[in-house]
Amino acid sequence: IAMSAVLEKAPPFKTVMGFATLFGEDGRPMHKSWGNAIEFNEGAEKIGADPMRWTFTRQDPAANLNFGYGAADKIKKEFLLIFWNCYKFFIDYASADQTNLENIGFTKVENLSVLDKWIISRLNRLVKSVTENLDQYNHSAAALAIEDFVVNDFSTWYIRRSRDRIGPAASAGPDKNSFYETSYLVFLSLLRLMAPIVPFLTEEIYQNLAQRTSDRKESVHLENWPNVYEERISGELEEKMILVSQVCALGNAARKESSIKVRQPLKKLKIQSEGLKAAEAGLVDLIKDELNIREAELVSKIDEESGWLVKKGADLAISLDTEITPQLREEGQVRDLLRFVQEQRKVLGLKPGEKIEITYAWSLGAKDLFLANQGLFAREAFVEKAEPK
Repeated sequence: IAMSAVLEKAPPFKTVMGFATLFGEDGRPMHKSWGNAIEFNEGAEKIGADPMRWTFTRQDPAANLNFGYGAADKIKKEFLLIFWNCYKFFIDYASADQTNLENIGFTKVENLSVLDKWIISRLNRLVKSVTENLDQYNHSAAALAIEDFVVNDFSTWYIRRSRDRIGPAASAGPDKNSFYETSYLVFLSLLRLMAPIVPFLTEEIYQNLAQRTSDRKESVHLENWPNVYEERISGELEEKMILVSQVCALGNAARKESSIKVRQPLKKLKIQSEGLKAAEAGLVDLIKDELNIREAELVSKIDEESGWLVKKGADLAISLDTEITPQLREEGQVRDLLRFVQEQRKVLGLKPGEKIEITYAWSLGAKDLFLANQGLFAREAFVEKAEPK
C-alpha cells in the first residue's frame, strides 16, 4: 500500500474481497499454544487449494471465518464431492452408452422433456444471479447460489430423476439424447462459473470432457463467460416444479406415517392443487416416479375415504391409497431384490453396462413375477440372466 501510494499516488486496488476475522474452527483466535493454528502451506497441502478457495469465497464478508480441517471436510463432502459425483455419473453412463458429445450447444438441444426444460431454466437463472453478484463483488451470494443449484437442483432432483432414462438397457432415442445434451450444457456452464474460484477441479473435469469433443478451447480458463438466455427461463415451470416437490414431500410423509417404504409400489394418489391443474403431463409423471405410484389424479377436492391417508400443505392436499394388494406386495419384493442387486454391484465395483447373472432363492411360483418385472432389472441393474434357485 505504501509503495503504491508513494510511487503511483493511487491505491493498489479498488475493491478487496475478504471477511471480518479468521479464527480457528473452534471459534477462538488461532494460537499454536491452543493447538488450533494452521500454517498456510500445511493447510494447502492437507486441505487442497480449491476447498480453501471455496471456503473463503462462500464466506459472508461481514462475519468471522472459522477455519479448520473439519470445516474444510464439510465443504468437500457437502458440495465439491457432490459436484464430482455428478460428473462421474454423467461420464460413466456416457461411456456405457457410447454417447457422442461432439458439437452440442444450447441452440441444438431438441426434444426436451419437462425435466430438461426445468433444469435449463434454473441454469440460466443461476448464470444471471452469479454474474450480477460477482459484478457487485458479492462473492458469498454467488458461491452459495452455485452450491444450491448443484446440490438441490442438479444432483438431488435432475440427475436422480433421470436415472431411468440412460444406460445400455434404457431405450435409445430422443429422451436419452436430451439428457446427455442437457447435462453436458449444464456442466460446461458450471465449469465456467466455478473456474475463477476452484481453478484446478474445474480444469480437471473440463479436460476430461474435452477429450470427447473437438470444438472446445485448450483450457476452461480460456472459455468465455456463459451467456444468459432469457427466453429459456420459465418462472411458471419453476413454480410448478416447486409444487411437484411439495406434493412429493407430502406423499413421503404419508408413506412414513403409514410405515410404507418408498420401494413398495402403491396404487393411486389424488392431488388437489390449483397450481398443477394445467400442468404438463411430465410433471405428474415425475410425482408418480418419485413416490412409486401407479396412478396419480388431479382432483378439485380431496374427500375422506376409507384406506386413504390425507395430508395437507399450503394451498395443496393429497390423498394416498395405502392398501397393498398381493400383486403390489410382490412388486415390492422385486424392488427389494433390485436394491440388493444394486448394492452388490457397488461392492463388486461394476460399471454401468457390465452385466451380471443372478440366482435368487424364491420359489418356482415366483418366477412369473420376476419375469414380469425383468425389464426393471435390465434397466437399473443390467441383469443378463436370472433364474430361481
